[in-house]
Amino acid sequence: MSTYVLAMELFADGKYRAYSTAVFEGCWAGGVMTLALIAWLGKNWRYVQLGITLPVVLSLSYIW
Repeated sequence: MSTYVLAMELFADGKYRAYSTAVFEGCWAGGVMTLALIAWLGKNWRYVQLGITLPVVLSLSYIW
């Protein structure tokens, strides 16, 4: 909930608030569907954890 409020405060102008809400919720829904796909493909919980953690590690290495 706090992430949603922060995203809405970035768009103080009411003109783009509805569009930004749709994009924000679409990205969240895409992430939930991706997590379900990872859980379906990796039956073992260790593979699911690995599938969730690897993109984060790769993005952190990209930042550095």
